[in-house]
Amino acid sequence: MTGDPSQPHRSTAATVLFLLAFVWATAAVALWLARGWQIGIRHGLLPETLEPELPVAQFRAIAAALLVNMAALGWGALGNRVLRIVHGKTDADAWERLTVLLLSGHVIAALLTFAAGAMQLLPFGLLLPLLGVAGIAVEWQSLSPLFTNARASLCGALQPRLPARFCVFAIATAAFGLAFLYALAPVVESDGLRYHLFGPQEYLKAGGVVALPYHAFTNLPAQTNMLFMLGAWVGDFRSAQLVHCSYLPLLFVLARWIARLCGAPRNTALCAGLLVSTAPVVLSIAAWPFVDLSTLAFTLASIAMLGAAPKSDDDSLDAGYLASGLFAGAAIGTKLTALVPGFFTGLVALAFAFGPGRPVRLLARFAVPLVLVSAPWFAKSALLHGNPVYPAAWSRFGGDEWSEANDAFYKDKAAEKGFGKSAGDLALSPFDVTIRWATTRGHFEPGFEPEGIAERLTTKFSPGFEEQNPGPLVLALLPLALWGCAAMLRDRWRTPLPWLMALHLAGGWLAWFLTYQSVRFMLVPLAMIGIAGGVALCRSEVCAATRRAGHALMLALSLAGAAWFATWLLFHKQYGSGGAVVYPLAAATGLAGEERTLSAALGFHDAVAWLNAEVREDESVLYIGEFRGLYAEYDVLLSDWFDTPRILTEIRASTSNDAMIGSWRERGIRYVLYNRAELGLYSTFYFEPRFTEDEWERFMALDGRLLDPAARAFEPRPGVLVVDTDRLQ
Repeated sequence: MTGDPSQPHRSTAATVLFLLAFVWATAAVALWLARGWQIGIRHGLLPETLEPELPVAQFRAIAAALLVNMAALGWGALGNRVLRIVHGKTDADAWERLTVLLLSGHVIAALLTFAAGAMQLLPFGLLLPLLGVAGIAVEWQSLSPLFTNARASLCGALQPRLPARFCVFAIATAAFGLAFLYALAPVVESDGLRYHLFGPQEYLKAGGVVALPYHAFTNLPAQTNMLFMLGAWVGDFRSAQLVHCSYLPLLFVLARWIARLCGAPRNTALCAGLLVSTAPVVLSIAAWPFVDLSTLAFTLASIAMLGAAPKSDDDSLDAGYLASGLFAGAAIGTKLTALVPGFFTGLVALAFAFGPGRPVRLLARFAVPLVLVSAPWFAKSALLHGNPVYPAAWSRFGGDEWSEANDAFYKDKAAEKGFGKSAGDLALSPFDVTIRWATTRGHFEPGFEPEGIAERLTTKFSPGFEEQNPGPLVLALLPLALWGCAAMLRDRWRTPLPWLMALHLAGGWLAWFLTYQSVRFMLVPLAMIGIAGGVALCRSEVCAATRRAGHALMLALSLAGAAWFATWLLFHKQYGSGGAVVYPLAAATGLAGEERTLSAALGFHDAVAWLNAEVREDESVLYIGEFRGLYAEYDVLLSDWFDTPRILTEIRASTSNDAMIGSWRERGIRYVLYNRAELGLYSTFYFEPRFTEDEWERFMALDGRLLDPAARAFEPRPGVLVVDTDRLQ
C-alpha cells in the first residue's frame, strides 16, 4: 500500500501478482453466480390487485428519521465544543468530519434518551430532538464550511469525465435508494417485533425504562434502540428502519476513509467504500429495525479515528484516542458482541500509547469515554436483574427468570448456525460462507394434534448460515486482504492502522468462526476484507492500466451485490410470516395498504388489531404460541422465543388449569391470543421439549379448552384464536 500513485513502479512481480489475484477474484465471482446466488423469481413486481392509500405513515416516518439525524448532528456539533474530536488538524475531509459529528451525536442523543427513560421522564423526551436541532443553529458557523466543502466534493466526483467515480456513485445511489424505499414498508422482521422495537414500545407505555419480564434480550445494550424510540415519539416504528438505513452512507464514508488512510488513491478508496456498503447482507438488513449496521459504523469509526491520529501532533493524538474510545464504547453499548472488536482496538491503543510522558494520558483518553458510554447499559442490567450482562454469563451472575434450561436452549439453537469448528472447517469457511450461506430448512407437513389445522416441523432445522447473503466479497478478496495486511505490517508496522486491520480481519474472523456463525456477526471482518482486499488489488506499484482493471473488478463485485439485493427484494423475498406473498415495493409505497400488508405478513395481526379496539385500559392479554409483541397497544403478557414460554410459567405457578384460569380473571387477563398455527411450526423440537410430561399433559388439556367454540371471541383465520377468559369452561 505504499508508493507514489503518480509514479507507478511497473515491476513484473507486481503485474504477475495482480493477474493472479484478478483471475482468482473473477473465478470467485463466477462460482458465486453459479452456486451462491441461490434465489429465483418467485413473484412479480406488484400484486394483481392494489389497495392504494395515501402514504401518510411513510412521510411521518421520513420526517421522524430526519428529525433524529438532524438532532444527532446538532448534539454532535455541540459535543465537539467540549470533546474536540474534530478540529483543524484532523486527517479527514468534509464528509468524514460530518460522519464523525453525526455518529458522536447519535451517541449523545441515545444516552440522553436513556437518561430520560431511566428517570421515568419519557413524556418529555420530545424536547431532546428539538434541542439537538437547535444545536445546528448554534453551531452553524462551524458546520457551514463542512456542508459547502462536502457539496463541492460530491459535485466534483459526479463528472462524467471521471467514469470510475461516476459509476461508484451511480451504483451507490441505486442500491441505497432501493434500501431506503424498502425501509418505508411496515415492520415485520422477527427481531424487531420481539425486542429491538418491542422494548421501546413498552418503555413508551410505561413512561420510562423498566424491566420487562420474560424478555431477557430487551435487557441487552440498546443504544441504537433509544434512537428508534426517539423516532417513534414523532413518527411510527418504521422510522426505526429508516434510522438504521441511514448508516448505509456512513459506512460508505467510513470504509472509504480507512482505505484512504491505508494509502489508497481516491478512486480506489471510493471503490472500497462501495464494496463494503453494497455487500448483499449489508443492504438487506439495512432496512430492518436491527442494530448491526450501527454497531459496524461505530467500530469502523473507532478504527479510523485511532488510525488517523498522527504521533507527531499531540492534539490530534489526544483527539484520536478519545474518539476511538468513544466509538468503541458506543459499539459495545449497541451490541454486546462488539466486546470482541472493542478488545482488539483496545489492544492496539494500549500498545501504541507508550511514549515519553504519554501512556497514562492517552490510555485515559481511550478508556474513560469507552467506560462512560458503555457502562450505563451494564449498570441498568445489574440494577434491574442483578447481572451486568443479563442474560449472558447467567451461570456466573444469575438473574431473574432466565434458567439453566433457557441457557441450554439458546446455546443449542445458536449451534444450528454454521458447519463445524474443526481446522478443516476453518480452512473451508470462506467457501462455505460464500456458496452455502442459505440455511437448509426443516421439513414441514400438516398435523398438529388434536386438529390438523397447522403445519408441523417434522425434521429439525439443518445446520447452516442465516439466509443473509455475504456475496462474493469474502472468497474473491480474502487472499488479497491477508496479503495486503501483511504488506502494511511490513511497511508501516510502527503505526496502529496495519495492526488494527490485521487484528479485526484475522482475529474477528476467528472469533466469528469459534462462536456464533451467523452472517450478521461477521460484518467487521467482512468490512476489513473489502477495504484491505480492494486496496491490495489496486496497489500503487502496478501500472495505471492494471489499476483501472482492479477498479473495474471492484465495481463488478459491488454491482453483483447490488443486483442480488434488487432481485431478492423485488422478485423473491416473501415478506413476513403470514403465509401469503407480500410485495415489498407495494408495501413500501402504500399501494398494497398497510393493514392488508400486515395481515398478509403476520398471521396474527388481525387478532392484534381487533384486540387494540376491544381491550380496556384495566385489562390485559396473554399470548400463547406467539412471541412477537410489537403493535400491541394494550398490556400484553408474553415471553420471547428464548425465555421460558409464558404459558409454562403460568402452569408452574398454579396447581391446576382451573386455578390458573381463575387467577387470570383475578389479574385482569381478559383475553388469550392463541396462535396455534404458529405454535405448530416449531412445537415438536422447540416448544414441547421444554415441558415435563405432567406439564405437557396440562397444556394439552388447556389446548382443548381454548379450542371450545363457546369461549372464542374472535378467529381471524384458522389456527389464530382470541379466547375470552370469562367464557372458558
